[in-house]
Amino acid sequence: MEQSQNTDSALMATNGLLYRMPQPLSVCSHRTFKKEYAQRQSYFQGDTMVFDINSGSSYIDPSSCMLSFKVNVAATVGGDVEDEWNFGSGLATNLIKEIRVLSKNGCEVDRTQNANVLAKILKDYTYDSDGRRMLSNAGYDREYSVDASYKMVIPLSLLSGFFRPVVKGMKIPAGLCSGLRIEFIMETARRSLTYTGAGNSVRYSIADPEMLFMCMDLNDPTQAALMKNSAETGLEYTFPSYFSTPLTTTANKINEQVKKAVAQCTRAFATVFHTATVEDEKKDGFGSISHSDYAFKNFQFRVGSEYYPKKTVDDSVESYYITAACFNKNTDQQEFPNGLRLVDYINEGSFVMGVPIETDSRLNLSGIPLNNSNVLELRAEIESGGEQLDYVIFMEHITVARTFINKTDIKI
Repeated sequence: MEQSQNTDSALMATNGLLYRMPQPLSVCSHRTFKKEYAQRQSYFQGDTMVFDINSGSSYIDPSSCMLSFKVNVAATVGGDVEDEWNFGSGLATNLIKEIRVLSKNGCEVDRTQNANVLAKILKDYTYDSDGRRMLSNAGYDREYSVDASYKMVIPLSLLSGFFRPVVKGMKIPAGLCSGLRIEFIMETARRSLTYTGAGNSVRYSIADPEMLFMCMDLNDPTQAALMKNSAETGLEYTFPSYFSTPLTTTANKINEQVKKAVAQCTRAFATVFHTATVEDEKKDGFGSISHSDYAFKNFQFRVGSEYYPKKTVDDSVESYYITAACFNKNTDQQEFPNGLRLVDYINEGSFVMGVPIETDSRLNLSGIPLNNSNVLELRAEIESGGEQLDYVIFMEHITVARTFINKTDIKI
């Protein structure tokens, strides 16, 4: 009889017919934003911007973490006050070349090289058109005047997988975040900015950098339970990390290995830039090559004796579809549509060669191991016409940070 009543209550609740006050489920007693400040108040290209996090016993919601600063661009020779600049097809993330996250005991938790290239790819393939409108405060699709200061706000999840945990909603443990050191290495102005004025070159400066964290104070019983687990077995925080391999060549065919051993590799993708465009501040250095200028022939990834996909991809439309599948944009298209058009992929600077390597897109930990016998390798053919091209190959893998009371261990 009791089991039948429980079943009836479950059915009523499922159909929205249980008219009863739900029990409170939150274990958080206080939740608010907290600002963290950089060691200095101004930075220039090539500098390292450093934050020392002082979050205390609070747990951090990584999805709400952001970096903000004021950027001012000035022309060095022959400029005019009416000149304009922008971030091309990228964002204010163009200004950040590398990000490093270190725990309070000195352990390197995460390192993302070519973070600005990664952020541009994630913007293209993980944000739909509505989501990109929210990135206007991060410099997306906007023009700016020289010799003026503008406020930029960047979601940190675009720069590092550390702020994008594998389990949605997972919080950064207090023992990991308290005392955390985050370093941002700044990119050159020539690489990061697109200048449309008459001047010969530009420089930029960054002022008043801040980080905004969503801090959550848990109630006493929850804190006690987590503190006990932290002391005995450690709290495990899992997130995706990215390892990049750059390659510059004039060859039409490449065969490049990604030399990194990991336990869970989930996806691999690569983008291609024209080297002369990258170094030209008058052009969009973050726009990938156009198929109308450089004929795309084929690509294929290999891990050991397995090929991804089994047959070489030799068509631009097919490549567009498989790359969308790499970022799980072919499922639930009504709820999570792909905001990238085919014309953007082929000729508008969003060309990426990507494949999913995880064994199940719905399971969090379903990647494959990479080691000396299972090496990730990209084979691609693009008609360069004798011009120099820059390839950047990314491998996404899962990192586990096990946090104890006074130290953090990393396993990849």
